[in-house]
This record gives sequence, structure tokens and C-alpha cells, in this order.
Amino acid sequence: MKRSGAIFAKRLQNGKLQECDARTATHRFMFGKTSTRKQYKRQNSKRYRNSEHGKQVKRQCTKRRQTEKEAERLAVLATLSDEPPFKEVKEPIAEAERIINDNQHIFNERLDSGLRSFYIFYTGSDAHVESTRFLSNRNSYRNDPVTNDVIYTIGNPVLRWKETSEYYKQRQLDGAPDPSIITGEQFRNILGARMKILYKSKLQYNARMVEDSLQYKYRHLDLGQRLFRDIDRGPKFEEPEEAKLHQVGVIYTDRLQEFSDDIVVMPNRRKEDVDAGRWDYHS
Repeated sequence: MKRSGAIFAKRLQNGKLQECDARTATHRFMFGKTSTRKQYKRQNSKRYRNSEHGKQVKRQCTKRRQTEKEAERLAVLATLSDEPPFKEVKEPIAEAERIINDNQHIFNERLDSGLRSFYIFYTGSDAHVESTRFLSNRNSYRNDPVTNDVIYTIGNPVLRWKETSEYYKQRQLDGAPDPSIITGEQFRNILGARMKILYKSKLQYNARMVEDSLQYKYRHLDLGQRLFRDIDRGPKFEEPEEAKLHQVGVIYTDRLQEFSDDIVVMPNRRKEDVDAGRWDYHS
């Protein structure tokens, strides 16, 4: 191989040390197989990247980078707090199992039989407020693919009052911007919801992982029985603060079925309906 001033690397192949340029060596390291410079160019082409194998390789590389980045962040967290972060996946799962076993008055046969509806939440602030945020009309937004303008989409709370409900009509008389929204006060006073804090930590990462594990445990239940749409996707790394406490809690009610004539459970949106502007909770 002709030397041209580039960086060279040596790799043991078939019992012999072979010289190659840095790009080829990097490719061999990333993909775990040997290839010539020509093969590297082919596999780095647009056609290859858009192929199924190219997409699979990209996903593997992305996952590896995410794992390495997470390991670096965990190492930093370990130096910033006297509370150690979870290092293995089984640790938050075990903590979630302990929480369920210690709170059998909540996670019991009423929950498994569909008589109890519940919402598992994380908060780094006021648990009383966050426990009913899933009922609010929180708007989301996306960027237009052509103009890149911000487009606001309609919020999609899990539960709403039906238009025929007396509670809807009363909120309409009170001048509420959206009478279908069930307020936190109504959820507690009318539906008899109760809240309990299940886990506390100085580290956001630990609290988020426990929330993930608890939600994953009950992901198989129907929407309306579980009141969270998806397993948590929020940020997990925040520099610990001395006075800040991260909490995981649950709010639950056994009276949702009694109000089946007044409340509608909103299904998950379909992306094509949102993009076309067809989403309307009345439909």
C-alpha cells in the first residue's frame, strides 16, 4: 500500500498484520468484518444507506452510541450525588416489583379485573399538580416539512366529558374554553381519585427508570384502565440539586365505570389524521 501521509492502522487478519488507511480501519471496527476501500465506498453510498441492511446497521450504530453516551452520563452522575444511579436494567425492575408488593391495596385484583383506573407519573415539582396533568389539554407542535413553520396540534387528554354530560354543560355555562376537559378538582371530588407517592430519589435518572418499569409492567391493559398512553419518553438526565426531589406516584379511581355515560376515553391518534387536520374529539 502506497503511503500518502495519511494515518495508517494495523489489524491482525489471517495471522498477519495488515496495513490499511484510517477510514477502512474504522469501517472494520464498526461493522466487524473486513472490506476493501471500494466496498466501503459502496456501503457508504446513498443506495446502501436506504437499503434494509443499511438501515439495520445504522440502527445498531445509533444504539451503540446511545449506550456509550448513557454510560458516560451515569459515570458523571455517580460523582455528583451520594445516591448511586442504577447501573443495570434489572435494578429498577426489582424496585418496581418491590413497590407493587408493598402497595397491594392499590395494585390488586381490582386493577387486574378492570374495576380500577390509574395513572403512573413522574414529577420533579408538585406531585398534586402533576398527578392530573394527563387530563389537561396540553398542546403539542411539529414543524411543517416544507416551510418549517411551527404547527400547533390539538391536545389529546385521555378522558373527556361527553357533550351530553351535565358536567360538560356546567363548564360551558362557567365559560370554560374547552368544556370537555375534566379538571383535577373534578377528578378528585367527583370521581373519587386518590394519590400516593411510590418512590423518591435525588436522581432524575433513577426516578424515571422506576416510572418506566412500573408503566411497562401494565402496558398490556386497555387505555381507560391505564390512563397513560405510552411508556415514559421524557428526559432522564438532570444534574442533581441539593433541595430537589424526584418522585414517582400513582393516582387511581374505582368510579370510572359509574360515569360511562358522562366520560369518553380518547383513543390514540393516528398520524395520518393529525397530519391531515382531521382530528376532532367529537368524531
